[in-house]
Order: sequence, then structure tokens, then C-alpha cells
Amino acid sequence: QAAKAGGEFVQLLGNRELLNMKGDHRFTLPELIDSFGGLDSWTHQFSTSGVYGSRNAKLKTIIVRNGTAFVHAGLLPEHAEKGIDWVNAEMAAMISTNAWDHPF
Repeated sequence: QAAKAGGEFVQLLGNRELLNMKGDHRFTLPELIDSFGGLDSWTHQFSTSGVYGSRNAKLKTIIVRNGTAFVHAGLLPEHAEKGIDWVNAEMAAMISTNAWDHPF
């Protein structure tokens, strides 16, 4: 639909994707977890080695379209000052090394 209207759909990396990748499921509906066959299956599928987690790990945190930055839930000024490429690279590094204690 977006393409037909001259736009695009872009999924960004958000807090829920990160929470699931690190194994924090407190905001996940139990019915969703059950639909995957239980917590062990859900945890694996959304880990960085699982189908969904590995896909989510490739998402950008920030994109710019027509001079407007898009990011999930906002951006701290000190991170914005370092630039979009820095933020996206830091998040990718955090995910690839499972460094969940990163200061973001």
C-alpha cells in the first residue's frame, strides 16, 4: 500500500525487538509465546541466532527521509550529535556482541 501511494514501509529497531533479543519477555503477551510452542521456542526464535531475532538484528535504529530523521521513541541529544551512522553502528555492535548493558 505504501509503495502504491508513493511512499515506503520501513521497520525500525525498537525497544520491544531489543528486549526480545536479550531474552526479556515481560511485555510479550503469553498468548504470543504460546503460539510459538512455549517460552523456549519463543526465546530461541527471537534471539540473535533465531529466525526473527536475526532479522531484527539487521534493522536500522534511525533512517532519514527527505531531511527528517525517524527513530523509535526518540533520541538523546548526545547521541544525535554523534550522527546517524554512529548510532546505527553502535546498536549493531551491541546486538552482535550481546552487550545488553550498553548505555543506550
